[in-house]
Amino acid sequence: MAAGRGQTLWLSMLVEAMERFSAPEWRNAPCDAMKLAGLRDQLARPAALPSHLLNADLGSLATGIDLIRALTRA
Repeated sequence: MAAGRGQTLWLSMLVEAMERFSAPEWRNAPCDAMKLAGLRDQLARPAALPSHLLNADLGSLATGIDLIRALTRA
């Protein structure tokens, strides 16, 4: 699969999930308090950089697009 097609597919899936979970029947559904607390804890922690970027010179990246490209490289 070409990189551009994979990115388009990923973005399409993200938009579809956002639309589905923003519907009133999902937003108004009860949520387990323990799961919600765990999710809040996880989101409060800083995101870890992939190992290939730990020693990268991020100052040399010209734009946010360059950073996104670097983050999505395996």
